[in-house]
Amino acid sequence: MIDLVQRIYDAALDPSAWEPVLEGAASLLGGHAGMVGANDFASGASRSLARHHFPDELVQPWETGEMRDPWTARGLETLLSGRASCATGTQLLTPEEQQRPSPYRVMLQEAGMEDLLTMGLGFSRTSVAWLTLYCDRDEAPYGNDELEAFDFVGGHARRAFAISQLLRRAEDLACVALEHLPCAAFVCAGPSGTRAANRMAEHLVAQADGPRLRQGRLLAPVGADQRALELAIGRAASTALGASAAGGSTLLLRRTSLARPFVCHVCPASHKGVGSFLDDLCAPRTVLVLVVDPELRPQPPEAVVREVLGLTPAETRLVLAIASGRSLREHAEAAGITEGTARHYLKHALNKSGVNRQAQLVRLVLSLLPAGRDGP
Repeated sequence: MIDLVQRIYDAALDPSAWEPVLEGAASLLGGHAGMVGANDFASGASRSLARHHFPDELVQPWETGEMRDPWTARGLETLLSGRASCATGTQLLTPEEQQRPSPYRVMLQEAGMEDLLTMGLGFSRTSVAWLTLYCDRDEAPYGNDELEAFDFVGGHARRAFAISQLLRRAEDLACVALEHLPCAAFVCAGPSGTRAANRMAEHLVAQADGPRLRQGRLLAPVGADQRALELAIGRAASTALGASAAGGSTLLLRRTSLARPFVCHVCPASHKGVGSFLDDLCAPRTVLVLVVDPELRPQPPEAVVREVLGLTPAETRLVLAIASGRSLREHAEAAGITEGTARHYLKHALNKSGVNRQAQLVRLVLSLLPAGRDGP
């Protein structure tokens, strides 16, 4: 039982671990097959999330809706109503209903699935996730002893499923936050693997002289810098574990081209203020690697600058040109206007923005970047 509970909480961190949960539950409670599945009421779709010895030929007609299992319909009704947290197949259907012809029920019986134990794992307004075990015809139907043990297991399974959903939502929010950073960002699980990257990171990896990803591992553009990068990530991961080593570090990653090197900031993923609960759950420890390209001058979208500062389209184009390093004369030539007209636009842009100097205007424009960048 302890081993099964451990497997259940492993599944909270890794959805693929639900299959070993099914295997352990079937071994403990006398079953030979099982499934973790979900039903979406809005679309009518059904999906298998994990299986143990559940025949492929039974999954497709169930997922496509070609055939319906009477157990499923009654089980969902029972779990959603709150009448029970788990149930056996004989509790869900009366003896008369069990004898009623059903093509899918016949397929289940031919596969040796004569009875079941089912529990609800999680519920939302439009869907439900569940775990079901099946026993074959050579075993006695599930009784109260098996139902009681299954209910005990179910308490842990529901908590583990809730944890997995919370972690997924937190990961989704983190990914959204990464997209608003004005530089490339990699979330690394120690030196050996990259768990996530924002669009600027993907753009950087696609460059001929940029960092690379090989089987999830972040590689420096020049091999001689790889050791330093791995040591920095390793130190940051140790800090996240609570070691006394220094936290973040900054290093230069040379390019294979003649361009200026990348500036790489390696930071531990801090759970400060959350407590040790997440520290225990989030293994391997995560590290945030921020890579700044000094050759790249990212800019906020034109529409954001125009709306926030209240500029005309012509004034906005001028301001963005200045923020990118162009002079008034260079912009005037590119835009096909006189330098005097460009100075007129700049004067109005300064007045509307509430600043007095061109350098202040550039800083103001670049301050809009984290909240409004739409990628390189």
